[in-house]
Amino acid sequence: MDYFFNKLYIIQSLRPDDMRTGELLFDNLHDNGEAHEMFDIEIQILKIRRFDKYFEILRYEIAAEEIMPLIQLEMHGDETGIQLSSHEIMYWTELIEYFKDFNIISRNNLIVSLALCNGGYILSALEHHITQEHPLLH
Repeated sequence: MDYFFNKLYIIQSLRPDDMRTGELLFDNLHDNGEAHEMFDIEIQILKIRRFDKYFEILRYEIAAEEIMPLIQLEMHGDETGIQLSSHEIMYWTELIEYFKDFNIISRNNLIVSLALCNGGYILSALEHHITQEHPLLH
């Protein structure tokens, strides 16, 4: 099975003393001419819970420009969800709903990379969705 994406979205929300891993990734890839020619790269640094607004922009962009996204989350996580630099939590179940929507509008081409501690807990929120029949499979 081939995997393909044409835009990398790096979303960073780290504590003040944390290494800026999302920015480092962005800088390294942006400076690498070959990577930059293969796909677009965008970084979004969120300090407070603005996921709703930013994800609405992503949703529109993915649909309008037929983007096949790779979303890289650079932040902290625990068993309940992801933690923003403001210490606000976005629960795994909330995040999954956005990812489900992005996957539908990108025709099952969403790739997600979790650069955070305890990212495996996302599987508990995915369990319900894995067993559901997807409308694109009909």
